[in-house]
Amino acid sequence: MNKIYFKLAVVLCFLIFTAIIFGQDSKSLLGQTAPNLAFSKILNYSKPSAQLSDFESKIIILDFWATWCAPCVASLPHLEKIQKKYADKIQIVTVTDESEERIRLFLRKKNFKLPVVFDSDKKLADAFPFNTLPHTIIIDEQNIVRAVTDSSKITDELLDKLLAKQQIALAEKKDDLNFDASQPLSGRANFLYQATLTPYQNGVPSQFNIYKRGTSAYLNRRILAVNVGLQELYEIAYEFPTFIRTVIEVKDKAAFKWSEQNAFCYDLIVPEEIGGKRFSIMRQQLDAMFPFRAVIEERDVPVKIVRKISGGNIKLTAAVGGENVINMSGKGLSMKNAPIKNIADFLQMMTNKIVLDETGISGNYDLEIPYYFENPAKINEELKKIGLETIEETRRVEMLVIYNK
Repeated sequence: MNKIYFKLAVVLCFLIFTAIIFGQDSKSLLGQTAPNLAFSKILNYSKPSAQLSDFESKIIILDFWATWCAPCVASLPHLEKIQKKYADKIQIVTVTDESEERIRLFLRKKNFKLPVVFDSDKKLADAFPFNTLPHTIIIDEQNIVRAVTDSSKITDELLDKLLAKQQIALAEKKDDLNFDASQPLSGRANFLYQATLTPYQNGVPSQFNIYKRGTSAYLNRRILAVNVGLQELYEIAYEFPTFIRTVIEVKDKAAFKWSEQNAFCYDLIVPEEIGGKRFSIMRQQLDAMFPFRAVIEERDVPVKIVRKISGGNIKLTAAVGGENVINMSGKGLSMKNAPIKNIADFLQMMTNKIVLDETGISGNYDLEIPYYFENPAKINEELKKIGLETIEETRRVEMLVIYNK
């Protein structure tokens, strides 16, 4: 037996391991007739609008994507090659719910030629529901859904079989549309203390929440991690940013390489009176479960520094109160009544590099900063607008180092 899983078996007494049946929508789209949906606005096409039936003589591939979804963007060149090779037999149509302005900026940078449909009213997403991207639907010439998958599975071999009217053996991508992260993973609400660990769960996006803000009943007493790798579990437990300030110094790093086989779902909920100890409790549980030890060490490393532009003017909107709100995503940073250090935290998340705040700016502010995955350097223009810049330096910083026991 693998040593890691042997450890898990030994320490059952420390955790409540609950068999979970996630609320997955079992209705299959395979073999169903696709509705004749309208594409009310479409770019990179001979007409400004269209409908699904316009392509009925071809195999149609609907690829749902977003500019902030790295796997989606990485697959676009592959899809363009597929479209060029099978130009007379298939039609790839990409679908996004992002704004036309955002997509036009992306197209200018990437020179992307596939048709882009704007699904602002979510009619296409409702017809082919999902909660993880990429999400790809294949519809044959008879308007029958033949595959629900992701863009990485679209191959010449697959398309050749479809064009030859042969059966294809492609697992259906079934997202768990009923997953509710606000509820305990165990599904049991009546408890004093709960720790749940499960393997990877299909159809649920990777995510974590340490419940430090908001209005949840579990505020400051819960740690939730869904479909994350072992490295992320340690980073959450030690309150370190993911994949940025962690050094893996173990003999065999395979256990720390993310895969469905190496991913876990973890949920810790403790009584309010010991909520402040939940991270140390999680650290103790990881130490009991896995053959590794984690320590915090100071090391000299290259970093990015966010600072004021010398001689420049700071142009920020001071907050006038209200709820503290911080949203960081592939679309950018949006914050209300929050400190400027969040800019460094946001850049750190987006670049996977250590970013430190040396602006010396105190107080809380309202701020909106867009981010462009296809042109990361553009963030410097956005920072310049508010009187800030980034520089490369070396600093001694705390790192999370993981060793074998």
